[in-house]
Amino acid sequence: MKRALYLFAAAIILFLASCESKVDDQQKNDSLSKSEETVIYEVSLEVDPEAVNWMGNIDQKKMLTKIFSQVENGELEAYGALSDPDGESILWEEILSAMDANPDTTEVMDVETGEYSIKISSPKLMLNEIKSLLFIEEWTLTTNGTINKEVLGIAPVRHFYSTQDTLKKNTRKRIIFVSYYGEKKPVLFERY
Repeated sequence: MKRALYLFAAAIILFLASCESKVDDQQKNDSLSKSEETVIYEVSLEVDPEAVNWMGNIDQKKMLTKIFSQVENGELEAYGALSDPDGESILWEEILSAMDANPDTTEVMDVETGEYSIKISSPKLMLNEIKSLLFIEEWTLTTNGTINKEVLGIAPVRHFYSTQDTLKKNTRKRIIFVSYYGEKKPVLFERY
């Protein structure tokens, strides 16, 4: 959690340091009022009231269920983390694959006839593995020093262990998809 706070502080310091220091105050304020920066940060969904970016006042299960069902129903477009957001959206099957929620096939024997048939179980999403969200926001610094924020997109982040990691020591993270909520769609990692 402290790491996210340090990353956030570093992003602000880098942004402010990029402003020219040799301009007078009026020019500096004018340039800040026109400055828009895309900011990306991760927020934990785990129950940790001590964490700086904890989303404790939001029903995370309900929110994740809604986001995933909107994507599945086609109400919300989903894009790959490194994809061009002006390009093609990804398919629901790709999301299921990223969540390791592939349909399971089982051979079942009918006890009366002795015949075998294939039973296909529908994939089950393990939304409890989504332990954080990336927020993609546009921040605008105003002349009076306030920051206006607009959420451009949200990306669910899955935390899981590799199948080879039997001791469960090394948590892996995977951005499942990115959904954008307006016309502005920045490429997620174009500058990072």
